[in-house]
Formats: sequence, structure tokens, C-alpha cells
Amino acid sequence: MLLIRTLQFAAFLVLCSQCESKLITSLPGLDSEVGFKQYSDYITVGDTNEKRLFYWYMESQSDPATDPLVLWLNGGPGCSSMSGVLGEIGPFYVRPNITLGINKYSWNRVVNLLFVDSPAGIGFSKSGVHNCSTGDVQTTRDLFTFLIKFFESFPHLKSHDFWITGESYAGHYIPNLAQWIVQHNTAKDFSFQHIKLKGFLIGNPLTNAYVDTGGYVDFVFSHQLISNQTYHELLKHCNFSSSSGTAQ
Repeated sequence: MLLIRTLQFAAFLVLCSQCESKLITSLPGLDSEVGFKQYSDYITVGDTNEKRLFYWYMESQSDPATDPLVLWLNGGPGCSSMSGVLGEIGPFYVRPNITLGINKYSWNRVVNLLFVDSPAGIGFSKSGVHNCSTGDVQTTRDLFTFLIKFFESFPHLKSHDFWITGESYAGHYIPNLAQWIVQHNTAKDFSFQHIKLKGFLIGNPLTNAYVDTGGYVDFVFSHQLISNQTYHELLKHCNFSSSSGTAQ
């Protein structure tokens, strides 16, 4: 038993040293201390090491040892999640002189934040081919593979509550990934690594043309931004089940 515990501890030290090898020690344009650790690297998700997803992980400024881990995905499809880091919920923003300022409203004030460029070929992520093709199923599979390997690199995060968040076309990625995790968490495969998924959040989601586009009309009408006549004409002549919601 003592030998097993010793080997486990040695393996933990090796993994921790691997984490530190991914540590970000400086950023271009940043002239101040941030007060939290942040890491970045590539994780292979394909059959070869050519297909790799880029991530930027930053610890919570509150209690990184116990705070939840939150994955953020930008949508598009085709938008880099680095825009989430530098323009939405991350700890930095870009000043007019191309230096980095500190966002005092960053989500990592209270949670551990993980940003991933997905699918492969987007942002800093690499697809391995010049004309790559993908889809929602492939994107989900790659993200799931990424998560398994990410938790292997950061084993101390396995016990943390896990949330998936994002916006726009991530309204496709996020529910798919959540379903994938739930299905694998409930599978009777003891070799599978359990992920403590607590839920997901999506801002301005693009999920379904009928629901989304029709919802815009309901919204502007309920806020008295269009007349009764315009509202009923829209309902009469627009086919919201099409991809664009255009009149048919």
C-alpha cells in the first residue's frame, strides 16, 4: 500500500510539473501583475498530432482550489474564443494603443476560466489540412476529447464543478457537448473519466431558426417597437423555419 501511495504521489508531481511547463509568465502589451496563474497550450484531438485545439486557461482570482471550472466557447461558426478573452468575459481588454488593460468585471474573479478555439482551424487551433471541413458532431467529439486530455493535464480540476458557457452559434456546440458528457458519465465504463458537469449557459444563442428568428419578432412586438399590423404581417408572410426567416 505504501508503494502504491508513493507511486501515486510521484505521478501527481510529474503532472504538476507538466502544468507548470504551460504557465504563461508574460504577455505582450501587459505592463502590470495580474495576481493569478494562467496557462496555454495545444491539445491533440485527432488521429495524428496535426489536429490540435488551442486553449487559454486562467485560474480564479478568488479561490482557485475550490471555485468551479467554466469553459467558454465563442460561436460564429468560425469565431475565435480569444474574442471572449479580450472582448467579453476575460480578464483583459485591448486599449486603443494596443496594450492590455485589466477587466475588473472578468468572470475569473470568481471562477476558473477555460477558453478554447473550436472547431479545429479556428483562431489558433490547427486542423492539419488547408481546406478542412467539420460539423456539429465532429466539433462535439473533438471538444470532448479535448476535455478528457485537459483534465489529464490538470488533474486537480477533476473534482471541481464544471460549467459550459458561450454565445451565438455555441448554442449548437454547448448543448451537444453537455449531452455527450451526460451520456458518457452514465455509461457503465469504469475506465471513463467522470466530468462533474453542473449545467450550461448560453448568451444570445443560435440554436433553431424557427425559435430564434420568431423570438426576435415576439420580442420587438412585446416591447412596442413595431405595430400590431406589422407584427401580424410578419407572422403571416415570414417562414421562420428557413435558415434566414425570410418571407416566402
